[in-house]
Parts: sequence; structure tokens; C-alpha cells
Amino acid sequence: MNYIQQAIEHALPSGSPGFDVLNVPLQIQFSQLQEALLAGQFTLTTPLHAVCEAISHYHCDILLVTGRPACLPGVQALIQHLQPVPVNRIVWMDKYQVHEWYPFNQQGRIGNPKSTAAVGAMLCSLALDLRLPRFNFKAADIGAYSTIRYLGVLDNTVNTLRDENIWYHEIDLDNPDATLDARLHFPLRGNVTLGFRQLANSRWPATPLYSLSINSAELAKTIAGDGVLNVRLKLHGKSKDSPPESFILSDAWLQDGTPIAADALTLKLNTLADRRHSGSHYWIDSGSVYLK
Repeated sequence: MNYIQQAIEHALPSGSPGFDVLNVPLQIQFSQLQEALLAGQFTLTTPLHAVCEAISHYHCDILLVTGRPACLPGVQALIQHLQPVPVNRIVWMDKYQVHEWYPFNQQGRIGNPKSTAAVGAMLCSLALDLRLPRFNFKAADIGAYSTIRYLGVLDNTVNTLRDENIWYHEIDLDNPDATLDARLHFPLRGNVTLGFRQLANSRWPATPLYSLSINSAELAKTIAGDGVLNVRLKLHGKSKDSPPESFILSDAWLQDGTPIAADALTLKLNTLADRRHSGSHYWIDSGSVYLK
């Protein structure tokens, strides 16, 4: 708010009356927002459709809906419209009645639905230590695992991975013996974003993972003509008892067999969808918290 306030104050001509951004009326019709969400005009609609489709596929008994977005009337209306389970089996965790043991209760109810993640982690930890008597919680089955099953080139405009752009299928990065087929190589004609999806469904949202860029001006000139660059990847960081940690470039060559030096290409983590075509990278990917 201060950023907006200061920017406007600097732009005001001298002698202008004082400006307070908090005094600016903002008129919103929530019914229009809800209609826009149902019509798919918000980016939130697509992942909600995908999640509801998955829930419907698994024939869940009860659906618990939690988190800050679950408090929005439009989100609730969309989930009720999609009906991954019958409406009477959907439990909304905002304002859900709880007992005094709940660490974040407000007057006997869940005040902040995001707190359910912390409380769930607490219950999981207690269950692993067998400290939840008379409560069946299979905490041992809960664990982190890789969702990278299909890896390939993402579309330029939206985060979708079409079947014809998939490079590797049925990847299992949780397996210490996992390898990539060394016989597979793929043609490139420019810089691309590599991403992945979890399911064998082209409509399932894909996630950006790497940016593969060409550093050599000479190589770029060759590809800009009739040249085609062939690239092969391999897994990196695996050992006898631990699964692989990442993908790296194995080798690259032109269609006439000319090998390409390793420093002519860069494969870099780039997991933010809106950073695919920018010069900077997400700090979690780069490890740098300083602007360059």
C-alpha cells in the first residue's frame, strides 16, 4: 500500500490536495466474480476442474475442502457445481466446529482454514509415534514422492504438455535404479521450456521445470537456417541406495552428426510459469536472493 501511495504522491502536481489510497472507493459485485469464476475466466478454474476430476475418479467417500481460497463463495459454488462427490458429502473446513484441543480454534471453530495443514502435520507426527489411541491413522503411508511421470516441451503460451511433445514416459524418480532410455534423442530448433505432468492425460496441467537455452551465437545461426539440434538427457545424482536428483544434458549433436560442446547449451531449473521468457530466475531455482 505504501508503494502505491508514494508513487501517486510523486506523480501529483504541486498544490494538489492530499491523496490517500485507502479512501478510494472500490466497488465489487461478488455475483459477477462468481459468474466469471464459473465461466472459467480465472486461472483458478482450470486446476479446480482437474482436482475435481481426479477426486471423482477415485470415488471418495468424504471431501474435506480447506485453505484460504475455499472460503471464497465462487470457489465453493464451482466445487458444488462440479460435484466430485455429492454435495452432502462435501465438508467445508472454514468455520468448522472443533473442540478446545484444536490449537487455532476461535470460539470453538476453525478460524483460519490454513491451520488445518499444521494440525494435520501434528496428527501425522503423533500417529507415527503411536500417540493417538483409539484413532486409526495410517501415517506410514504418507510420504513425499516425485510426480514427474511425463517430461517434454511445454507449449509457449500455456502450461500444457501435448502427447506429441513428450520426450520421456513413465519416469520413476523414486526408484534408485531408474534410468532414461539412452536410445532416445529429440530435435530442437530453439530455446524451449521443459516441463512435466503426472497423468497420462493431455488435459492435465503441466508444470515448468527446466529452461533449455542455446548459448552459442554460431549454433543459434545454424539452427536458424536448416539445422536441427538433437539432444539427449540423463539422470544425475543417484547412488546405490538413493534415487536420482535431477536431469542433466547427456550429449547434443547436429543432424549431420557434428557434436556440440557442452557449454553451447544450458539446462537450468525454471519452475515459475510466468518466468519462462524472462532473464531472471526464481530464487529457489537459482539459489540467489540478489537481483542481478
